[in-house]
Amino acid sequence: LQSDGPMTQRSGAAQGLAECMAVLGSEHFEAMLPEILNGCHHPAPHVREGHLTLLRFLPLALGQLFENYLKEALGEVLTGLADITEPVRDAALGAGRVFVEEFSHSGPSLDLLLPAIEEGIAADNWRIRQSSVELLGSMMFRIAGTSGKVHVEGGSDDEGVSTEAQGRALAGTLGEGRHFDLLAAVYSLRSDPTLVVRNAALHIWKTVVANTPKTLRQILPRLMERLIAGLASADSEDRRQTASRCLGELVRKLGERVLPEVFPILRAGLGSERAGIREGVCLGLSEVIGAANRAQLQDYIQEVVPTIRDALCDREPSVRSAAGAAFDAMFRHGGADTAADIVPALLAKLDTDPVALEGLKQVLKAQPKILASVLPKLASPPINLQRANTIGALAEVAGAAPPPHLP
Repeated sequence: LQSDGPMTQRSGAAQGLAECMAVLGSEHFEAMLPEILNGCHHPAPHVREGHLTLLRFLPLALGQLFENYLKEALGEVLTGLADITEPVRDAALGAGRVFVEEFSHSGPSLDLLLPAIEEGIAADNWRIRQSSVELLGSMMFRIAGTSGKVHVEGGSDDEGVSTEAQGRALAGTLGEGRHFDLLAAVYSLRSDPTLVVRNAALHIWKTVVANTPKTLRQILPRLMERLIAGLASADSEDRRQTASRCLGELVRKLGERVLPEVFPILRAGLGSERAGIREGVCLGLSEVIGAANRAQLQDYIQEVVPTIRDALCDREPSVRSAAGAAFDAMFRHGGADTAADIVPALLAKLDTDPVALEGLKQVLKAQPKILASVLPKLASPPINLQRANTIGALAEVAGAAPPPHLP
C-alpha cells in the first residue's frame, strides 16, 4: 500500500486489505481507521495515493459498516482533491465517486455527503471546485437514473437531454428545497472563472434540467440569495466574479422574464442587518442595470431609484461605495433624469443627515460633472461654515470637474 512502485501494485494491495478488513470485522477496521486516515496526508505522494485508493475500496468491501465513518473519510477525500500531485487527486476523485455511488440512496447518507460537496463547490481552490462539481454530477445522475455520459454540444440551454420524470426523481429524493439549492449552485458555477469548472457545471445542467426558463423561475429566489452572498464575498475574488458574471448572463438571456422577480429580491435584501449582504445587493443591482437595456428598465425605475438613494445613505462605507457603482450604471441609462431623482433628495438631507454628504461623494465619484448642478444649491446665500465645508469636500472628490470660476 505504501510502495513507491507501480500504481497497480498499490491498487492491488488496497483492494486486498479492504477485503481482509471485511472478513476481520468492525473491531479491526475501527482500530485501523485512524492510521488509514493519517496516511492520506503523509509527506510522500505515493503513500497518500495508496491510502486514498484504500478508501475507494473500503465501501465496496464493508458496505453499510463504512457509512458510519463516511464523514471522516470524506474530509480526507476533499483534501486530496486539492493535492499538488495528479495521481493523488485522481485517487481522491475515484474514492469520492465510490462514496457517491454507494451512499447516495438514503437520506442519512445524503445528509453526510451533500454538506461536504457543497463546501467543496464553494472552495477557493479551483481543483476542489472542479472535482466537487463532478461528484455532485455523479450523485445527481445516479438519483435521476441517467448515466450522464451524453454530452450536448453547442445549442441553447433549452437543448438538454433531461426529462420531467428525472426532475421529479431528484426532487423526490433530495426534497424540493435541497434540489433547488443544488440547481442554483450548478447554474452559478456555469459562470466560474475556470473553464473546466464551467464545462462540468454546464454538462450537469443540460443533463438534469428539462426546461431552463421554467427551472430558473423556480429557483430564482435561492439563486439570487447565492449570488448576493457571492458578490459580498470580499475575501474571494473568484466567488465575486462568478456571481457577477452569472447575474449579468441571467438578465441578458431572460431579461423580461426575470426582472419582475429580481428587483423585489434585491430591494428586500437592502433591509438586511448584515452589511455584506447590503453591499452584495448594490453590486448585484449594478450588474443587473448594466446587463439590461433601457426599455427593459423603464418599468422598474420607480423601484430602482429609491433603492439606490437609500443605499447611498447607508451607514457602512462599503455599501455606499457599491451604491455609487449602481448609480453610475443607472446614470448611463437615465442620464439627467436619474440625477434629478436622486441628487435633490441627498441635498435636502445634508443639514439633518451627515451620511448624505458621503452619499453625494459617491455620486460625484461616479459622475463628477454633476457637481455643476449641485453648486448653485449649495452656494446660494447665506453660506455658513457647514455649507462651505460641504462644497470643499465635494469639490475635492469631483477632481477636475468644478467650474473654472470656482476658487
